[in-house]
Amino acid sequence: STDFSYNTRVAMRAATNGSLQDTDIFKFSEQAKWHDVWFLQDVDVALLWPPLRKKDPKLEYSTITCRPVTRLTWWWSHGVPTVFFPISAYQEAAENIGYRLRDGSLPIANTPKKMAQLLQVLQK
Repeated sequence: STDFSYNTRVAMRAATNGSLQDTDIFKFSEQAKWHDVWFLQDVDVALLWPPLRKKDPKLEYSTITCRPVTRLTWWWSHGVPTVFFPISAYQEAAENIGYRLRDGSLPIANTPKKMAQLLQVLQK
């Protein structure tokens, strides 16, 4: 059995009452687990890096160019500073809301070395 937080239990109960009944297509009661963010107290910075696949360049290209912005905005919505790989959607979203470092640059890293440098900047 999973030990759910109070918020998760309340959300599950609300989702399964009324018109939001689980169906074969969509399980409303399972959505609550995505909103239980107890672990955020232990997160200092979110690092968004694509799963690169060296065997198929087409998959690698689509992973980088067609990535939705939802992961990035999820971290932002919880107030977590975020460093990300230069994925088009991430760059556009950051530019649109003015999400920048103190020096005016976007928090973009395309190598592990650059990622480490950005993390040092964020520590200051």
